[in-house]
Amino acid sequence: MYLIEKTAEFDKWLRKLKVLKAKAKILIRIQKLETSEHFGDNESIGDGIRELKIDYAKCYRIYFKEQEGKIIILIFGGDKSTQNKDIERAKLILSSLKNYIMETTKFDVADYLDSNEMIVAYLNTVLAEGNDADVIVAIGNVAKSIGMSKIANETGLSRPSLYKALSDGSKPQFETVMKVLRAIGGQLQINPSSEEMAIS
Repeated sequence: MYLIEKTAEFDKWLRKLKVLKAKAKILIRIQKLETSEHFGDNESIGDGIRELKIDYAKCYRIYFKEQEGKIIILIFGGDKSTQNKDIERAKLILSSLKNYIMETTKFDVADYLDSNEMIVAYLNTVLAEGNDADVIVAIGNVAKSIGMSKIANETGLSRPSLYKALSDGSKPQFETVMKVLRAIGGQLQINPSSEEMAIS
């Protein structure tokens, strides 16, 4: 598991992003980086910086640096249309970090789940693209964004039990998952796929 840090520049960029599904995809990509060390499509752009590619809509990019001790610093973000400018910006920010002009803070997915619409986009995206472990971690992030004490009160579970059940690698009982989903205002629904089902 990686420890994910962010710069103020990265935080500002991500918070300003208006396309909720794009933001959800970015959050899930970073979540996978943190929990399963899955980098996906990425390449070096020099100065120890790597560019992580998210091929959705405007083809978003995340610029990061991997440090010793399994620490990843999220430096800056952008998209394909401003790629060259964003790369130069990322290199300048990294230089500021090296010169102790700028500091980093811990990245937490829950900090960006700041509206019902964002939570819905995030959960729908992880259900469509993630595996079982991703979904459990995502539900935990949503619970944190709402407040673990509130979720504990509504589910009848203790906070330590909730943290344990919704942590990476855990396999909570289905009953526990349903209690948490109801507490956060969610529900499971079955919808037809995009492909029509053949009827004989």
